[in-house]
Amino acid sequence: MKKNGINRLIFTVSLILFSAVVSSCYMHGVEDGAASMVGNNGGTPAGSAVEPEGQTLPLYLTWADDTEGNYEIMFGKSTDDGATWKTRRLTKTDGTSEEPAMAIEGRNVYIVWFDDTYGNYEILLDKSTDGGATWEFQRLTDNPGKSYGNGPSIAAQGRNVYVVWMDDTTGNNEILLNVSTDAGATWQTQRLTDNPGSSGEPSVAVQGRDVYVVWEDEAADDAKATHIFFNKSTDGGATWRTQRLTENKGGLRIPTVAVEGQNVYVLWRDDTYAKQVIFFNKSTDGGATWQTRRLADTTGGTQGLSLALDGRNVYVLWRTEASGKQEIFFNKSTDGGATWKLLKLVADNAGWSKKTSVAADGRNISVAFQDTTPGNNEIFFAKSTDGGDTWKFKRVTDNAGVSTSPALSLGRGR
Repeated sequence: MKKNGINRLIFTVSLILFSAVVSSCYMHGVEDGAASMVGNNGGTPAGSAVEPEGQTLPLYLTWADDTEGNYEIMFGKSTDDGATWKTRRLTKTDGTSEEPAMAIEGRNVYIVWFDDTYGNYEILLDKSTDGGATWEFQRLTDNPGKSYGNGPSIAAQGRNVYVVWMDDTTGNNEILLNVSTDAGATWQTQRLTDNPGSSGEPSVAVQGRDVYVVWEDEAADDAKATHIFFNKSTDGGATWRTQRLTENKGGLRIPTVAVEGQNVYVLWRDDTYAKQVIFFNKSTDGGATWQTRRLADTTGGTQGLSLALDGRNVYVLWRTEASGKQEIFFNKSTDGGATWKLLKLVADNAGWSKKTSVAADGRNISVAFQDTTPGNNEIFFAKSTDGGDTWKFKRVTDNAGVSTSPALSLGRGR
């Protein structure tokens, strides 16, 4: 792994920044309306934000939907703990818009996704400065290669915004980073990796000037193995220090990272063993040293790892296959990851549950997931006010098409 010298190189990617005037192939706010709320499902991290007494934190939700014959990006907002949702369609493209990710900072809402409207998979962004009422569009990449994978990842704090994704422009899958220091008005691109193997599935988190990125990377000494790598910047992304977090000889996949103060948490799936295992890494010194824990052995088909923090509360979700079905498991720790309690969030449904996203505010936990129980892929919302011991479920979508890939965040301003 080449160190800071390579990481500081500005990758020769043309950045095309669009104004709020949208091109003819792109429209915003096409559909407004209250989302359907029928039935119960049988089955980036928000901090300790405080709302005025009697008010609740707004919830923001994005997902992809192909009801109109093409996958488009949808947006929903709830100001009553998920009881009702106001939804709108953010895109109307000629191509496919998919795998959205979201970050919230105050009333600024940032949503990024993959899109092939321009003949190649690129990273697009929508930004709202008024809590989702109005939106401005930007195209973040214009590369000869593909910007793709399981979706980009985004984090924001203050006016600093960070987007990471996998890109094959160089002929190899590498991790790229876009940094904005002016709330998304302008961007600078960096190439974070320059490896002989494939680098993919990045995740980003931020705390002050400290930025953390994790990804999976093919091992130089074993083409069948992948490892989890960790990058840290203490100067807002100007320079980086790289660590390899794992030494196992199997496939280590889909890492995700979250941070609270100096506590950094990394979660991933390990295919080294007879069963797929979920591992959990914790650092209490900003990533200088680590403690690794084998969190759960699964029955296979494990995907959709999601992680949320609030103080010493750590919440982990994943989807796994059990008894011929896809179910969602929930693991919680109230002591910073020292001990854990494992629960099933969604089980024994007629359909399959998958693709989770979680946000937390103390003992209030909000989860979005995709489920086929209604006979179609729909987005469901689950809420717990007692740290995950009990849950209430709501169906957010009721569409003719497929609703998929939800991303959920808590807001800090209405």
